[in-house]
Amino acid sequence: MKNILIAFALILTFCQAGLAQSDPDARYFLQMTNGKMVYTNRMTLEEPFLRGSYLLVNGSDKYKLSDVKWYRSSDGTFKKFSTGTFGSTWYKQEEEGGINVYSRIVTSSNGGGYYGRGMYMTPTYTTTKIEYFQTGDNVPQRLAYRPLKSLMLDQPEGLEVLNQGHKKAVTRTALYGAGAVMLLAGLVLTNNSREVDPYTGGTRIRLSPLVYLGAVTCIVPVFIPSPTRYYRRAITVFNVHQ
Repeated sequence: MKNILIAFALILTFCQAGLAQSDPDARYFLQMTNGKMVYTNRMTLEEPFLRGSYLLVNGSDKYKLSDVKWYRSSDGTFKKFSTGTFGSTWYKQEEEGGINVYSRIVTSSNGGGYYGRGMYMTPTYTTTKIEYFQTGDNVPQRLAYRPLKSLMLDQPEGLEVLNQGHKKAVTRTALYGAGAVMLLAGLVLTNNSREVDPYTGGTRIRLSPLVYLGAVTCIVPVFIPSPTRYYRRAITVFNVHQ
């Protein structure tokens, strides 16, 4: 009886593995670098500490992430692109079409460390989502006006939205530049306007109005919509009208 149960369990395991590899109607899948496809309804990404990450299929089958080309799980669709001498990088697919959109979450730190008199500053971490566009088998590129424009020259709907984003970018750059110039000029004028107080004998400084004007000018671009939002929308319009 025991041997029958063991044989039944083995048969069931092999059947599940076969279904995982051959059921194209499953919600999730992964493709190995050798072209092999694995389909499943249960897939999670496991990232053990100090060990290689892997995809866990059906709670038991492990596939090293280094051997996977791309996969789709409950977290989304992810694809690996070669970055030349730096190996490869994983990107999350945000939109699929004539122009694909991918993203990455980048974490940066201020480093922390000891500062003066043995004081220790705890490092702080910030995460930023960076979006990229990609066509064909090319490596994803950061969203930017010029390369996207070259792809949309024959598509006026997408190009119109793209140009709107470019105008926002030019305006923001101009305001930051003007604000910086006014701040610098204001600080120079402030330094040259030092006077000796006749009552106290100390130095009296009059802050130049250009300092205030420059500071306000540098703040204004913060309220102008990011051009990246327009670039992203332009890609969607391009894909819809393609």
